[in-house]
Amino acid sequence: MRESSGLRDKCPYKHSICSMRKHKHICQALYPIRDVIIIRRSRTAISVEILRAAMEGAKKTHIVYRANLNFEVVNRYLTMLEEKGLIEKRDNLYITTEKGKEFQEIARELGL
Repeated sequence: MRESSGLRDKCPYKHSICSMRKHKHICQALYPIRDVIIIRRSRTAISVEILRAAMEGAKKTHIVYRANLNFEVVNRYLTMLEEKGLIEKRDNLYITTEKGKEFQEIARELGL
């Protein structure tokens, strides 16, 4: 964003007329930087993160926050990981199995 020369300029985000020097931080907070690179995680990386969260046993909510996913996505992954025997559910806790720990180890060695 270019600096204002003291004149009231049109904000580049077109939300109002403002003195860009005084309101630059507000403009950036309301309209974040456009050139942010979004990197998507692979299915393997997400699975490893879920298994890591459940290493000592974790509720679904903890897994959601730790893996930075929503409940819908976590439910799909937990179902898949249970079917493959990488995680198991005991009461309200999900726990990484020995097979899941081996999967994590292999993924780490391969840099996935």
